[in-house]
Amino acid sequence: MPNVSVTLPETTESVSRPIVYDIIDQISKVTKINKNNKIFFPGDTNVMHTNGSTIDSKDERYAIFDTNYITHIEVTEDYNEDNIASTATSRPEQLPVFVDSSLGIRITPVYVSSDVTIDFKYSCPSKTEAYRWRDDIRMRVSQMRDVNLHDLSYHYLLPLELLVLLKLIHSTRENVAGYDDTLEQYITSRSTDRLTVIGDLVGRDARLGISENQVRVIGLYGWDAVPEKPERQDSGVWVMNFSYKFTYDKPIACNMKYPIMVHNQLLPIYYTYFTDKSYDIDKVDKSYRRSLDALSAFESDTIINSRIDPNAVITIPEIDDFVVKNYPTGTGTIFTALCEIDLTDFTSLLNLKELGDVILDQDILQFIVESEYPYITKTYKSILNLSLYRNDRLTDNYTLACDSSLNVSSIATLDPRNQHRVRLSVVSDLSLLDPKAIERLRKYPKALYKVITAINRIFRNNIDFRKIYNANRVSVNDFSIIYSLLTGYGYANGNSSPIVNGRLPANSLSIFDKTLIDKYRQQNIKQNSVLQSAIIAARQT
Repeated sequence: MPNVSVTLPETTESVSRPIVYDIIDQISKVTKINKNNKIFFPGDTNVMHTNGSTIDSKDERYAIFDTNYITHIEVTEDYNEDNIASTATSRPEQLPVFVDSSLGIRITPVYVSSDVTIDFKYSCPSKTEAYRWRDDIRMRVSQMRDVNLHDLSYHYLLPLELLVLLKLIHSTRENVAGYDDTLEQYITSRSTDRLTVIGDLVGRDARLGISENQVRVIGLYGWDAVPEKPERQDSGVWVMNFSYKFTYDKPIACNMKYPIMVHNQLLPIYYTYFTDKSYDIDKVDKSYRRSLDALSAFESDTIINSRIDPNAVITIPEIDDFVVKNYPTGTGTIFTALCEIDLTDFTSLLNLKELGDVILDQDILQFIVESEYPYITKTYKSILNLSLYRNDRLTDNYTLACDSSLNVSSIATLDPRNQHRVRLSVVSDLSLLDPKAIERLRKYPKALYKVITAINRIFRNNIDFRKIYNANRVSVNDFSIIYSLLTGYGYANGNSSPIVNGRLPANSLSIFDKTLIDKYRQQNIKQNSVLQSAIIAARQT
């Protein structure tokens, strides 16, 4: 599922300045600054308009002198460096502003912690009033009232790129099995109540915006104990300088998660395949000097890949990042395929011989065509298993069918509004298999060899085990050794019976040595080279 973050088109006029005005208004009331005070906040340009040149209050029609009550504001804003590493940009941290749960679409704002310092320069014509203001602040500090909580109001515009993508998704959604919703109905019904339309005075250039309120924003004065003493200027006015600091969460971007398929239709590659352009170290052939080769074992990607192989599971198409969350016990994923169902019958999904760039091994295909296709869709009836996922959920057993041409289809009619994926897996826990599945597998030594080596690394590197590949049929004795090392149980004559009570762990070599070997010695297979080499390989591992 693509996950993109797009910065907001504008935050100064829509976020920063409204918040500063809210703080100034609240601080003016708290500190009892004169109500007739004029506030000048020039911003970054440091330019103020001439009185009477703008449409505003009537007061601006008259001249303003230095002896008037005036407050000059300078604002400094920057990121809070302590919170940079913990900023949530793509994970679901904040409440979304748009959610389409049926398609898996979420638009979530991205916030950063921002530190703001407001420098006040308050001028009044009277020394008495200036010192009275300072005495009032001194009294408040004594009463521990120098910390304030603020409510901030602002809005931000949704990025145009996300709105264009929503329009594309809506049109794609309505092309197949649509709901006859207009774009306006689709967006408004799935958006927050704070969504609004913002435009200019003539109603043009309208954009979608989100209004927000932040509460309990903590503000602190910049002085240590009390403000500095008022200073008298040449013009005769008295000036008090002080600063005010607060930190708030500033919206800077919107994150959007959306599917690559909408109502049985893949989105254009422009909106999906860009995720593969990022640098992927796992796809680079690496070579090191001898010393760096030893140190590479401590790299984070090497440690992670030793636990989880990034190339262990094949996804079709490659850009699909579907993660199997629920699956039959004891199975391992070979590939998952996102399927576009056939709209002529609403059941056809895929053909195992036609998987695009992915080609199944010919020995495995022969094994499926000649033996397993009736059982491959039934869990534990074959060592290979096909299962169907509807959206993110595993469907019930026996919901798929496979014919001799390896066409995979659903037994029931499928809804094109859902996403459907087919998972091919191998049953790695052989003790769960139907004995008949094992008997069929023994007839195809090449398929058995490749399946077992894919499951267990011990057999993959074993020299004598490779002899099975050219055998006409795998004997019960040879398979019993494989079965025992993989499951901890004994296997003979098509029946699986535990050698000891309970299941043996794969690394219980003491039990293998004393129990397995003694048992097979009694069956006159003491010289069996596969058993001896497998035990040796297990010890070395």
